[in-house]
Amino acid sequence: MTVKRTYCNICAYPQSVCICHVIEKLHCPIKIIVLQHPAESKHAKNSARLLPLCMDMVEICIGESSEDFLDIAKVCDSAPNEFAVFYPNNCSTVLEQHLSQFKQDMPATLIFIDATWRKALKMWKLNPWLQTLNCWHFATPPSSRYKIRKASIKNSLSTVEAVAYALEQTLDMDCQPLHKIFSAMQQLAFREHQHV
Repeated sequence: MTVKRTYCNICAYPQSVCICHVIEKLHCPIKIIVLQHPAESKHAKNSARLLPLCMDMVEICIGESSEDFLDIAKVCDSAPNEFAVFYPNNCSTVLEQHLSQFKQDMPATLIFIDATWRKALKMWKLNPWLQTLNCWHFATPPSSRYKIRKASIKNSLSTVEAVAYALEQTLDMDCQPLHKIFSAMQQLAFREHQHV
């Protein structure tokens, strides 16, 4: 007989690995939009789901093609300078080398793609509207602390780590609440796996 799992109404994790006790609110003066691949939204170890628990100005939009993100694309088209995309490509600018430029023209919204590298590339190609925005990438990101998932590309960051690093660099924010909940999620996930 299979026992039905109960989930927390706040963090949406199973009660056995509820992370509400480590949630700390973080004030962010700009908006964060995460374009999340459908497969990633169903992944138990997905990190982007931690962002709305700590920050109010976060919108997670699930989809893959441009048809899935029509509303966002329209807003970006009307005011492209108010948005910046963090995704490495041939036209993206190195954040660390142009911080003063970024801060001078600080966008109101940062966009991140939440997917595996292969699926993120597909999303990038399927959404040409993203390529009309200012694009940035990290040259010297910190070492990832994502221990419960493997990345196919070296020096990769989880989505929550990428958001934290971007905010720390551009707004000099203290993103410890994000790092704290990220660590807690991994510790509890590992503990639950050990008991399966």
